Amino acid sequence: MAKSIQELSEKGFWFCSNDYKWEQIANYSKNCGVTAELPKLCDGFFNKGLLEWRLSTESAVNFLADLSTDNYLEISYAAFTSKPVETIRRVLTYIEIDDDSAVIEFARENVYRKTSTFNRALTELETKIGGKLLPVSMDDSSKGLTIACSRTT
Repeated sequence: MAKSIQELSEKGFWFCSNDYKWEQIANYSKNCGVTAELPKLCDGFFNKGLLEWRLSTESAVNFLADLSTDNYLEISYAAFTSKPVETIRRVLTYIEIDDDSAVIEFARENVYRKTSTFNRALTELETKIGGKLLPVSMDDSSKGLTIACSRTT
């Protein structure tokens, strides 16, 4: 995600005019205790993207921690992009919807990894900004970055 944010930012497509989005992210981070000092360490778009990724991921993980695992389905980005049809079928089963051939065909034709994997070691600064979940999200053999969906009741 940070790499994508960097690429979009370099084209002027991410943090909006006058860095509005970055200012909101920085303010949120400063009010989160453990991340309070990180915005001032973000000297480039990649590091800003890492901080945005960390804040959003930690928020999702903290939210899901209070839910029973029966109330959500967790899938990895790696699984979704490498086995989209199987993953979509898991989602449809979980939300109790029959297989839909149009959805399955859409996944088969359109869901794949569109960018290369991040293939260099993280610096100490990047590891500090990205936090403890960053190495897990980069490991395609693990659960990695997750997507959660919940049943509506």
